[in-house]
Amino acid sequence: MSSIDIGVFEPTSNPTNLSLNLVGAGATASDFSWTGPTTQSRDTLNAGQMILPPYDPDLDGINSYWESLHFGGPTNALPDEDTDGDGEKNLPEFIADTIPTNALSYFQISTITSTGQITISFDSPTARLYGVETSIPLGNDWSALESNLPGVGGPMSVIDTNPAAHTGYRANVRLP
Repeated sequence: MSSIDIGVFEPTSNPTNLSLNLVGAGATASDFSWTGPTTQSRDTLNAGQMILPPYDPDLDGINSYWESLHFGGPTNALPDEDTDGDGEKNLPEFIADTIPTNALSYFQISTITSTGQITISFDSPTARLYGVETSIPLGNDWSALESNLPGVGGPMSVIDTNPAAHTGYRANVRLP
């Protein structure tokens, strides 16, 4: 196992209320630097730290970090274009945090299993909120089975304990 020297350290005689902290202002890790040891700030921002909303210089709804990652620049994506031809435009790909240049990467239910109850599974990157809706028999009305579930950075499952009351399922994703 290897580590990276972050330029600061905690001495072995460090009091328990001190820790290493990130300080600075920004929306990505590179905007911050390590300092300390200083007073720990468990469950809150560190003193001298400000989290800024993701930057979107072209106001297209896609943050510049994601746009740069997938399109090589902070204003290079066209939100209404389907770059990879998978049926999803770039803005919904950003919202789902899928890869807009890979036609096999799109938000979808991965499995539905039935064992007396129905389990609906899908991939759930972090920094997104998820939900599952159900339809009722002989209708086009959808109602929430679950909503506002924070992404877990991997597979997520939602269980319907009353599947006889429903005829269909759809998953959704949104930004927090």
